[in-house]
Amino acid sequence: MMATMSATSAGQDVARRLMDDGYVVVTGMLTPPGAQTAHADLDRVLRTTRTGRNSFEGFDTQRIYALFAKTRAFDALATDPLLLGVLDQVLGHYQLSAPVGICIGPGEKAQILHRDDAIYPVPEPHPPLVVNTMWPLDEFTAFGSLWPGCSGKAASELCSQPAGPSSPLPFWWRSLSRPGFASGYGRRSVVRSWPAATFRMPASWPCTPSW
Repeated sequence: MMATMSATSAGQDVARRLMDDGYVVVTGMLTPPGAQTAHADLDRVLRTTRTGRNSFEGFDTQRIYALFAKTRAFDALATDPLLLGVLDQVLGHYQLSAPVGICIGPGEKAQILHRDDAIYPVPEPHPPLVVNTMWPLDEFTAFGSLWPGCSGKAASELCSQPAGPSSPLPFWWRSLSRPGFASGYGRRSVVRSWPAATFRMPASWPCTPSW
């Protein structure tokens, strides 16, 4: 299992680990009171959020699209100096896309194994096109409880990392092959994507007023 890095780490050090290994986990990105506030406000929105419409979204999973239109509890996380420093190093120019609050229900099935940057017709190998982040707001035994069947050394190491509201923040760039979220028990998290500014956003949910 790979060691985590602290939120006091320099952005270039976190970015170097991300580029070397395909992912990095950073601890201390949220204070315990901040995690409690985020958890409570996400619960407020979840009370009126439907479960998924297809197997990829998850029939037993609630996904809060247009997150910033429904809660302001995650504003500061989107502009955290360490986060932006890593993005500056890895992507240079980027845009926020697809901020989603997620609550995985019991019995949920994992998505198929996929690479999120495959939507872009760019020949392999290529530099990182998208960086993803996830803030877990509930206790997980490991990220593997979210992504069973992780593929490859980097993904397998990521899946062995413990997670919980003490807020270890995993970054991964989108050529990392992984399945989607799987069975949980009301496990909540927030996922964000930052694609390179030269590409169309995978999703325009920041601008979406509802769903």
